[in-house]
Amino acid sequence: MTRAISIAVALAIGAAASAAAAGTGPEAVSSKVTARHVQVVGKEFRFNLSRGALAAGRDTIEFDNGGQDDHDLAIVKRGRTRATEFGVLHPGERTTRTLRLSPGTYVLWCTLSDHKALGMRATIKVVR
Repeated sequence: MTRAISIAVALAIGAAASAAAAGTGPEAVSSKVTARHVQVVGKEFRFNLSRGALAAGRDTIEFDNGGQDDHDLAIVKRGRTRATEFGVLHPGERTTRTLRLSPGTYVLWCTLSDHKALGMRATIKVVR
């Protein structure tokens, strides 16, 4: 059993190193990003993003409330204070907004009650 675990760990490390060298791993966020749409699914109490990076420009953010409670979504570029808010959605509702995003890291969170503290927060990179 220990030998099988060691082999699996070695294979995983090798695959991660190969992906990084090929520019496809999570640390390879670069100008190769062409996506302009991200889906954010909110559930108790987390956000799941369909991707971790977007290309700068006019980007579409789709917010789905996949949870059992009301949730909302706010997004702001790190270091800025003015957030864009999507409004409160009831369970099963969806909304879409198109925003002009400049390069940087954006913070997303649910502004309701203590949802952010419970884990409803995420970040997304926007690259040139």
